[in-house]
Amino acid sequence: MSAATTYKKVEAAPVGSGFDPKFFAEIAALEQHNFWFRARNSLIVWFLGKSVKPDAQFFEIGFGTGVVLNAVAKSFPGMRLLGGELFSEALEFARKQVPMANLFICDATEISALGDYDCIGAFDVLEHIEDDHLALRNIYAALAPGGFLMATVPQHTWLWSPSDEIVFHHRRYSPGELESKLCDHGFHVVRSTSFMFFLLPLMALSRIWQRVAKPKFNVFSELRVNTLLSWVFSAVLRLEILAIKAGINFPAGGSRFVLARKPLTVANEGI
Repeated sequence: MSAATTYKKVEAAPVGSGFDPKFFAEIAALEQHNFWFRARNSLIVWFLGKSVKPDAQFFEIGFGTGVVLNAVAKSFPGMRLLGGELFSEALEFARKQVPMANLFICDATEISALGDYDCIGAFDVLEHIEDDHLALRNIYAALAPGGFLMATVPQHTWLWSPSDEIVFHHRRYSPGELESKLCDHGFHVVRSTSFMFFLLPLMALSRIWQRVAKPKFNVFSELRVNTLLSWVFSAVLRLEILAIKAGINFPAGGSRFVLARKPLTVANEGI
């Protein structure tokens, strides 16, 4: 099924959609070397390899500049890649990174595909959607029976700060909140874990400082990290990801990763 017939397209993001598309150019440059994006990609690629076949059809909602799709393409060259994004300005960046992917404009709350996809990814997207229930309902319908949803979201309401406001988050998820919403829409939660566990104390201090000191802040502030700190944080996150791969689920962390499955007629197996 083609993107043109599967999705209601939009020519531009609506007013108040929560993001200024002029930011894509700088974000594309920063996220290539940012420790957090690299760690998140490592986690996504590992879970994807454990969940679906190498030639599966993978659709990412809100692909941004294509940093995740690029990592998936390098790890699984035979995978059929699609991406939907609200902002047309993002397409030029993503197409340079993943020219083999079918990329198009769509709204996550207006997906109308039925049973098409083996896996759908929503990586730090759901918190930007006011009606995340509608998005999850549409994602469920778009997945093939036995298909997977992989999602990452910012976690812990007590971490709310100007960092969230400036990127137009509607929420930070409480522990168990996303899992409960997924179950409400028929998903079976296969795996759920926090990440950024070891760096959570530093993140908490940073957020407290933002609320108290009220520094001049912009959307790029948390993406700009000096080389030494980036190396240290990367090393810490590599250890954390090794622990997650070994089966440890962390109870707290700046982000949460959830793998959920649309049921088959047979019992699902955990990872």
